[in-house]
Amino acid sequence: MGYFDAPTEHEGETTSTSETRLMIVAPSFQEGNKWRVTDGSRNLFVSIQDPAFVNAVQQGSEAFRKGDFLHVTLETRQWVEGADLKAEHGIVKVHRHESGPSQVRLFEPDTDPE
Repeated sequence: MGYFDAPTEHEGETTSTSETRLMIVAPSFQEGNKWRVTDGSRNLFVSIQDPAFVNAVQQGSEAFRKGDFLHVTLETRQWVEGADLKAEHGIVKVHRHESGPSQVRLFEPDTDPE
């Protein structure tokens, strides 16, 4: 009877979690869409699975600017589909949102540098 058993959707799937820091490249405010982040060596598309963080973003209490970092628990799922290796990434917990470096003004607006 085993010949007729359908394989599971992600047979041989592995899951790993890590504590890491990610830089926000492109947030998404559309529910269900993925954010683009970088870990310093590669760009990742991640789902945000932390309901408290999602709620704070939707209510506007989390604001973002270029170069912001998130300290997170990142979950990575990998599986083989046909001949391809597939992976999905999700932020299961945002521990801290760190503002990116701010640009230092060289001159005051009313000051003439000459």
